[in-house]
Amino acid sequence: MREIKFRAWDKLNEEMATVDCFDNNHVGIKLKRGYATAPRKDCVLMQYTGLKDKNGKEIYEGDIVFETGNGKRTIKWIKEIAGFGFRSKTGITPLYNNFFEVIGNIYENPNLLTEEK
Repeated sequence: MREIKFRAWDKLNEEMATVDCFDNNHVGIKLKRGYATAPRKDCVLMQYTGLKDKNGKEIYEGDIVFETGNGKRTIKWIKEIAGFGFRSKTGITPLYNNFFEVIGNIYENPNLLTEEK
């Protein structure tokens, strides 16, 4: 069974946080300076895909991954396959293996997106 967990981008502090709990209105997060409760509207939740990259790092929605031969891709939930993966010129690729390497995410490393194919 896949582990269900989330992380959050705290828009106000511009910091990635570990999520302890959340509801429709608030998110309990752990920031570098300690625990906090943030309004839900000020956080972007990203779900763990249940997979790790080739280095053992957990892959989350919103991560930018690199795959030899295919370049950089952004991990997203894709409704058509009811799973995590990415879109490219050739179609949809499900996230199914650990051949990828997480090189950043769309919030902390937006500069990586400019070269995405």
